[in-house]
Amino acid sequence: MHPLLPIYFLMSIFALFGVGMKDSSQRAMVWLSGWGTMLVVMLSVAFRPIEGDTWRYYVIFARLSEMRFPEIFSDGDGNLGFTSLNWLLGQLGSHPLMLLVPITLFCVLMLRHSLRQLFSPTLTAIAILLYSVYPFFVFYVGSGIKQAIAMAMLLQAYICFFQGQRRAWLWIAAAPLFHS
Repeated sequence: MHPLLPIYFLMSIFALFGVGMKDSSQRAMVWLSGWGTMLVVMLSVAFRPIEGDTWRYYVIFARLSEMRFPEIFSDGDGNLGFTSLNWLLGQLGSHPLMLLVPITLFCVLMLRHSLRQLFSPTLTAIAILLYSVYPFFVFYVGSGIKQAIAMAMLLQAYICFFQGQRRAWLWIAAAPLFHS
């Protein structure tokens, strides 16, 4: 059994008690369970062993953090946004958490921002709970760092298109700067 399943089970039961409640203090149970599970995801992503794709991203991050800004564009992988972000975060420190935590927070906050444009706070918390147990979301935030940033931007573009906003094109133009 996966070690997070008991946590998800408890949070899901906790959320079920709050779904039908009309009082905002009772609906807070849904909010707490949704964001509680996402906190578990964020912590598990940030404090897990660095291996596989994440190791490759970290090696690039550590190398770029030691360069001067103009040098990074000749040594980067062609994704100018991701290269610049690596360099910027690397100026704060070269520990893996300096890469993983800000990117995880960005992806989760972009998800929250996108969902909040469509749903009430309670329904957003339920969606956050569901996303936190969806393996592809957790996998991409934890391992496919470039893909996670681009997917967060594309989700925001989709929401903007859905609402008829032209700024969707800005999100679409920004996404390939992080993952081609």
